[in-house]
Amino acid sequence: MKPYIFFAFLLSICLTASAQTFEESLSDALTRFERTDTLQHKLAALNRIDLIKRKWSDRWEAHYYGAYTKLTVSYLLADEKQRDGMIDQAELDLNKTREFHKVTEDELSVMDAYVANARIAVKSGSRWRKYGAIFDARLEEAKKVNPNNPRIYLLKGQSLFYTPKAFGGGSKKALPYFEKAASHFATESKESLDKPHWGDARNTFLIQECRRDAE
Repeated sequence: MKPYIFFAFLLSICLTASAQTFEESLSDALTRFERTDTLQHKLAALNRIDLIKRKWSDRWEAHYYGAYTKLTVSYLLADEKQRDGMIDQAELDLNKTREFHKVTEDELSVMDAYVANARIAVKSGSRWRKYGAIFDARLEEAKKVNPNNPRIYLLKGQSLFYTPKAFGGGSKKALPYFEKAASHFATESKESLDKPHWGDARNTFLIQECRRDAE
């Protein structure tokens, strides 16, 4: 992407958000983040969320979605140090979120699992044993609190999807988890950011990928 086009995109985000309420600003930034597949645009939306976080530091939602967007972006970076650095920042946001005591324990455990999975993705060969155990444990904790949380099954399915068949993974093993997640996403409220509801679009995409593999 040409630099001036990216700058114009970033500037449009900042100008749009300057006259918005907290809810409008964060919702707009998240929508932009979810609807683009390019790393540059995701980084622009992520940076906007960080600006929102500084302006409204007393709102847990900005810290929570700051963690979510950073973890998501970490998978798209090429350099290992940059990836781990992004995950480190996500953990800081997640720890800040905990200070507000507003997010349910299942959602916090899911985010902990997301952190562990992101660490594995950086160096799977040397990290899967340590962080794989953390990943599974946190998802089990979340399931005990709220078995209807769709992100539990999305993350588990995603882990299996990207695990080679020789090691017990693959699309066939992953699909039932994505389908279970979809049934819970269908009943989840998406009207307010104070109730986490990320992951639906990603889950739909992965279902399509699994079914394509089966053809």
